Amino acid sequence: MPNKDLSNNSGANMARRKKEGLGSEFLRNYLEGRTPEDLSKHTIHNDRWDRDDLKDVVKEMKAFKEARRQLGNFAPESGEHLMGDDFFAFVKGAPKLVDQAAVEPSHMINGLVMNEAMDLTEFRKVHPYTVGDPIQAAASAASMEPKLEEILDQMQDAQETINEMIQQMAQHSQLQQDLDEYEDPTDAELAAMAGLGGDEENPEGEGDDDDEGQGQPQPGQSQPGAGQPGGQQGKGQGNPQDQKFLIEEQMRRLEEQMKKTAGQLDKQIEESIPHVQQLLRQGMEEAATEAETAESAAVAWGLDPGGLKRLPPEKRLELAEKLNSEKFRKIAELFGSMTRLAMAEQDRKVYHAADEIFDIEMGNDLERMMISEGVRLAHPALRALWMRDYVESGLTQYQLRGVEKVAKGSIIVCEDGSGSMGGAREVWAKAVALCLARICREQKRDFHAIHFGGTGEMYEFDFQGSGFDGQVTTHYSGPYNASAYPDREMSYIDGIVHFAEVFFCGGPLRVDQRCVTPDGWKPIGEMQVGDQVIAHDGLPANVTGVYPQGELDLYKVTFKDGAEVICDGTHIWTVQEFSSGVFKDLTLNQMLERGLQYKHDNGQRFRFSVPMGMPVEMTSNDNASIHPYLLGYLLGDGTLGGGRSVSIASSEGEHPWDAVLPDGVEVSTFSEPSSRRAGSYGLTTPRGVANPVIDGLVELGLHGVRGADKFVPESYLWGSIQERLDLLSGLLDADGYAVKNGGFEFSNISKSLCDAVVHLAQSLGGVATIRESHIRENEQPCWTVLGRISETLGAPFKLSRKVESYVQHSNAYTRSIVSAERVETAEAICIKIDRNEGLFMTEGFVVTHNTDFVTPLSRALQLQVEQFNEKGRVDGDIIFITDGQCGVSAEWLDEFKREQERLNFRVWGVLIDSYNAKEDSEPLNTICDGRVFTIEDLTTGEDLRDMFRNV
Repeated sequence: MPNKDLSNNSGANMARRKKEGLGSEFLRNYLEGRTPEDLSKHTIHNDRWDRDDLKDVVKEMKAFKEARRQLGNFAPESGEHLMGDDFFAFVKGAPKLVDQAAVEPSHMINGLVMNEAMDLTEFRKVHPYTVGDPIQAAASAASMEPKLEEILDQMQDAQETINEMIQQMAQHSQLQQDLDEYEDPTDAELAAMAGLGGDEENPEGEGDDDDEGQGQPQPGQSQPGAGQPGGQQGKGQGNPQDQKFLIEEQMRRLEEQMKKTAGQLDKQIEESIPHVQQLLRQGMEEAATEAETAESAAVAWGLDPGGLKRLPPEKRLELAEKLNSEKFRKIAELFGSMTRLAMAEQDRKVYHAADEIFDIEMGNDLERMMISEGVRLAHPALRALWMRDYVESGLTQYQLRGVEKVAKGSIIVCEDGSGSMGGAREVWAKAVALCLARICREQKRDFHAIHFGGTGEMYEFDFQGSGFDGQVTTHYSGPYNASAYPDREMSYIDGIVHFAEVFFCGGPLRVDQRCVTPDGWKPIGEMQVGDQVIAHDGLPANVTGVYPQGELDLYKVTFKDGAEVICDGTHIWTVQEFSSGVFKDLTLNQMLERGLQYKHDNGQRFRFSVPMGMPVEMTSNDNASIHPYLLGYLLGDGTLGGGRSVSIASSEGEHPWDAVLPDGVEVSTFSEPSSRRAGSYGLTTPRGVANPVIDGLVELGLHGVRGADKFVPESYLWGSIQERLDLLSGLLDADGYAVKNGGFEFSNISKSLCDAVVHLAQSLGGVATIRESHIRENEQPCWTVLGRISETLGAPFKLSRKVESYVQHSNAYTRSIVSAERVETAEAICIKIDRNEGLFMTEGFVVTHNTDFVTPLSRALQLQVEQFNEKGRVDGDIIFITDGQCGVSAEWLDEFKREQERLNFRVWGVLIDSYNAKEDSEPLNTICDGRVFTIEDLTTGEDLRDMFRNV
């Protein structure tokens, strides 16, 4: 069919499409012959440069490549092209739709989607962030992929109708070809059709009277094969006029059918459009939010507006990935509001006089703009480009050099990076530090950040130069694995981002030390980011960092209940000193220097104890075949039988296990209790009926197990809090009793059962000790456990007399440290979790954070001395950000104050959500001359207003 000019205005075409309907327009274009041979699979006009950009983002952006692949899998024929159209619409300044007649019919739905998308107000909101920026355009297109899948699914019926129309048009085209063969026949064809010379023996056709009329079809009568694609009768067969009539009739009927199909398509699309628009609005809103967040975050982190676009693609992608993380979004949100507060409070300005032209640079200062840039304003097409460059600070301008006055000395931030500063505390600390960095940038001051953790552990960031145009250098010093923090040189934005992401942890443990996880024990050396551990509050916490520390000198710390933790000497524990009752943060080395024990009127006392954890919340053991209480009682005082009988020995008048028997199980009294022996009770079922208790024991591997071989199945040790409490109650009701001075005692000849009681008590927020004893009669070993559980759970018994005699232990909140001895040099590791406290459970104990205050303050003082020696003045500030007590010696404090007076610098303290608060921070108050500010509830930074105004 003849090709037509398809360069008509696409806007007019879209207006006609909305009036006419996609199916009707599709049919009209076909019937008018407006379908070129070279059809496009893209519905947005694009050129070679656009296609090169698309290839680049597919190659460089994993997110876009994956989204494109997913949409292609969902719609194999058109999905990838729709993602390409989405990209073209976002990246081009004035995207235009390809005329529908020039688009592959199978891709018409793509054109409809893009037409609706570009008409939305939401598209005009996201477009300014993506135009001319392939990376952001690809990111926005990738974010749209889930909605595009929903849209294609919604349009599935319409797509099937389009496919039906395509088949009908193929049949119609074949009929048209057949018809064209009868339009202009040659002389030879005419002769052949008329039969001239075709039958010498019977030129007049005589002898065919019997078949008269059979070889000549009547008008409207179909001929076998006539009009079917490739199936028409050969030339010369029948009357040509009749053949032509038949084909025309079939075309007429097919065109009527095509009109009906087109009407059906119009109706399907009309019904789908509202839902399609809703999905597009949702997708565009999300894309706009993400694009705005990325741009705002980049500005917040130190890039000028449009600065992201000027970064190399690989650096842009790396930075965008970091800035879009949850942690960085939270920091940016706080950083933005805090920066507005700080800049509003700044009453000291930096004045400078600039005189001579020094170089050429990029910017948007109209007073220094080069004349050549103004030429573009005279041309309408170039004026828009000039406006874009002005907004993005991309105009060429003169760089002037003159005299710049630095209003003050450097700001040095000491930021606590120990374990307890994790989570929200770290976010606030980073926001405060970055806000101070912004003040330095505005005032042309040097900025130095010291991220500190364990004893002697520091990571320094040195920002120097006017406006931080120079390089940022980093340096690590400390006792741990320095290879994890190599010295580096980087740009300002890289330095700021790297400072925000670095975080130390709560002190190293030996790699084989076990952590409590929702699935049970797991060695800390096997932990990976994304795993979960149980925090000190008994709930799961996510592991957000894993930090190997290399080989360290390690100590075995033993607690009063016999539990052990292997850590290094610089590990800081939150401990309660017996003499004062106050919790403090001390390193293991500091505790050893003071002594773990001291003399008391009643003898030796343990000086330090650590806080208890809360009961550990685990998932319910849904596969428990026997109720935990019944199983505990059976293990303590039951005969698990070798045949088909199970019995319980009890001298009690009440039987709590009656209430938890499986359905169908009855209690049979084998013998009544007496003053000399306990009664015996069988758990039975009628003859011929399966006994679920016996079946459960068989399943657990306990059927027939006796005496010292009894054990608690692993699945029961990690049930929910209530299930573990029921199990412990069953064991204690059977073989335990309440201790007068608090807690409980359990005795059994099975070491495994006693170990299980220790485990249950510790996992329920308590402690337990185990010791070996002997039964007098046969000297058979017996084991005894003394323990207690969290007071929040009440008594660990169900028998009334035992509940009434139970007394909560008076020292239920702490666990005493009894010894610490050096054991070996071995590999150690730290982990970080997403909790404010940074505390998690290992080997049944709470691991505390690891903080050293003297080292970073001494380093900050050294930097002030170096600046004084270089410039003859300081006039700077040290800001100390932490959540804990600042422990320093009196001698060190006196020396620090003397140097502070000589050098004339100030120290500010920021306590973030500190449980010690100001009443326990006297050393920090002395260092800061009372300039200590608190952020107690992590909701507002208003308390920092005075500091921001005066630094």
